[in-house]
Amino acid sequence: MFSESSEAARLSIMRCLNRNSSLRASRATNLAGATNLAGATNPARATNPARATHKAGGARVALMLGLGMLGALVGCAVEDGHPWAEVRLSASAEFSPPPARVAADGRLLTSSDFALEIERLEISFVAATIELEGGTEPALSFDPANPPEPYRLCHNGHCHDDSGGLVSYEDIAAELGSGGGGAQSVLTAQIAPDPLSLGVVPSPLVFLACGEAGCAVGRGRLSRLGLEADAIAVAGRAYDLRVPARLPVDGVPFVGEWAGGIGAPLARALDLPTGNQHEPDIRLSVRFGFPPEFFDGVDLSDASMRDGADADAAIDLARSTEVTQRVKATFESKSSLDLAATRREW
Repeated sequence: MFSESSEAARLSIMRCLNRNSSLRASRATNLAGATNLAGATNPARATNPARATHKAGGARVALMLGLGMLGALVGCAVEDGHPWAEVRLSASAEFSPPPARVAADGRLLTSSDFALEIERLEISFVAATIELEGGTEPALSFDPANPPEPYRLCHNGHCHDDSGGLVSYEDIAAELGSGGGGAQSVLTAQIAPDPLSLGVVPSPLVFLACGEAGCAVGRGRLSRLGLEADAIAVAGRAYDLRVPARLPVDGVPFVGEWAGGIGAPLARALDLPTGNQHEPDIRLSVRFGFPPEFFDGVDLSDASMRDGADADAAIDLARSTEVTQRVKATFESKSSLDLAATRREW
C-alpha cells in the first residue's frame, strides 16, 4: 500500500514518463516531417547548431526541474509518521545471588545465619517511567503515524493539514488539550500486572505501551528511567545455622506477601538527547535483579510472626511492621537495575 505522498510521487513519475513518451513520439513525427518527399533530409533543419544547442539546454533544464519536484515529493514521503524520537522498552527480572550467598545445598544464606530454601519468589510491576527534560515539547499525546483530523502526513516535527498548511506537533498537542511544552514531562509505560516468578533464568516483563510499537517523545533529553514494583510474594522453609539452634532441625515454613507498592520506584539516570541531530529510534533494555540481601536482619525464629499457635505454623513475615519496613527498605536500596541503550535511524 502507498502512503498519500508516495502515491503522489508515483503518479508524478508516471505522468512524467507518459509526457516523455509523447514528446518522443512528437519529435519522431517532426523529424519525419523534416524529410522531403524525395526522402532527403532538410539540411537547414538538421545542421542548425544554434537550434541543437537550444534544444539540449532546454532538455537539461526540464530534467533538473523534474528531478527537483520528484525529490521534494519523495523527501517528504520517506519521513511520514515519524516524531522527533521514539522509545522502545524491553525488560527482564531475575534472582541470581552470588556464589557467596548460596550454600552447597542451594539454600540462600542470610546475614542472620539462616539458610532459606526458596519455594516461591514472585514480583509484579506497575509501570516504567521516562523523564524528558529541556525540551519545548511534551511526550506526544497523538500518534504521528495516525494523526487526528484534519491533519495528515506528519514528519520532522510538523503535520500537513487539509488546507495545505504546516502545523507543529506542539500546537497539535496543545489543541488536543495536552498542554504546551513544559521544561519536563514524564512518559509512563504500563506493565502487565501478572506476577513474575523469579529465578536464575530472567523473566521478561510485558509492556502494555512503549514496547515494540514504541512511544513518541519530543525534543529534549531523556534524563531518568524509573521502574515501580507493586507486589512481592515469598514462601519457603528456613533452617538455622547456629549452635544452639533457634529452629527445629527440619526447619520451619515461612511466607510473606506485600502489595500496594514496594517503596519508591527504582530509578537510574539517562543522558539521551532527542531531536533532528540525533538518531531517533531509541531502544532501552532494562535488567532488574532481586536483592539477595532481602531477608538480611530478619529473625525467622520470632514466634510472634507465626500464623497460628501451632508450632509448625508458618512464619508470616508480613505480620511484623518492623520486618515489612526492613524488607521494603532493603528492596529499595539493594535491588539492581541495569540499563543498556542503543539508537539508530528509522
